Amino acid sequence: MKLNKSSITAVFNIVIFCLALAGLSATAQAALLDEGSASGNNCTPASVNDAGVEVGTCTDSSTNTSVAYIAATSGNEVDLAPLVTGYACVAGAINHVALASAIIVGRCQNAYGVWNAVTWQASSPSTTPRLLAPLTGLLGLGADVNTSASGVNLAGIVVGDSISGNGTHTPVYWAAGTSSAVELAGVRVLLGLLSTDPINCAVSDISDTTPAVVLANCPSGASGHGKPIPLVWTSLSSNAVSVTLPTGAKYCEVGQVNVLGNIAGDCTFATSTRQTTFWSSVSATPTVMSSVAVSGISQVSTHNGAVDMNASGHIACNFRNTSGETEACFWNPSTTTGTALAPISGGVRDAARAIGNNDTVLVNSETATGSLHQSHVLAGGTAVIDDGTLSGGVNSAGTALSPDGHTAAGISETTGEIADADSEAL
Repeated sequence: MKLNKSSITAVFNIVIFCLALAGLSATAQAALLDEGSASGNNCTPASVNDAGVEVGTCTDSSTNTSVAYIAATSGNEVDLAPLVTGYACVAGAINHVALASAIIVGRCQNAYGVWNAVTWQASSPSTTPRLLAPLTGLLGLGADVNTSASGVNLAGIVVGDSISGNGTHTPVYWAAGTSSAVELAGVRVLLGLLSTDPINCAVSDISDTTPAVVLANCPSGASGHGKPIPLVWTSLSSNAVSVTLPTGAKYCEVGQVNVLGNIAGDCTFATSTRQTTFWSSVSATPTVMSSVAVSGISQVSTHNGAVDMNASGHIACNFRNTSGETEACFWNPSTTTGTALAPISGGVRDAARAIGNNDTVLVNSETATGSLHQSHVLAGGTAVIDDGTLSGGVNSAGTALSPDGHTAAGISETTGEIADADSEAL
């Protein structure tokens, strides 16, 4: 699974958006449970597992420092220990195993204020996290300087990037329980690069299968005009291979891989349109979502994108409707037509955030007055249900959904424009 189904560097974007909208009217509902502010103010959940264990990041009210937290039970936030006392940390994801063996992946600042990928044992939040070290270079020469994590699977294998002093990113993995980075093989050969050339791949996901499948997007170099090449490792020991592009596509990027080996991504075509794309396997001919059914009527859709994919290969997506507004959608790639998920009653636009294995979709909707509301679509439906806000709040936003689709987490304003994490049983 990928961290937060998006970049962990964007963990506070929704907070900023919500606070910018403060003062607009909204109706609070009791469905959202306040996770409190034990770890600080402005808390944002990043990941929640099937047991309802939530991890995320708050802002310490006295130092204004980012503090990673875990809530093993609803309403009970506990700080995750920093790498260095007094320095910031951000939690990105928890893998979906029993709490006793669960791994939390995120990033922390070291004593120099430099961010590095780390892991915590979920059952021991007060223990200093494990630093995921960068590549050491040949005999210590040319060693990289810091790391970033992109995903973690059920086995506790973490994937991400090792970063050099000049900012070059190399795709790597860290075996479960270890801190030593191992370079993913075959990138330089596939891209036709010399050993001294940069790689700058961005790892996007790792599967929960054995062997693990890893996805990344890499620049093609001068001869390819810098267009990204979507790469797949079918095991940690195999060389990278590239997926087939759809007819007419200029380039594609891959984002998610599931236990079936299905891959979801987006492709850009000659007309500068961008469309959701699905590969049933690394060697398969891709399927493109070319239309969306709006109120049962199919319309051509050339501007859409994948957000998340579940274990069945079903995809949560967003598209641009005929009014030019963003609208959420659901796509079963057995056809080329997605299904629009219209905004909540009185809403003007919405956007999908995540999809559960039961096809429940987490959606954020904007009302006609400009308020943002956490909302969802239950499995098999198309009606977007308004989850409202916490008591006293005027804005909320969903940020994470458990893999089974039964627990949502998000952020909501409360009285005094304080932003608390919330959770909801769906």
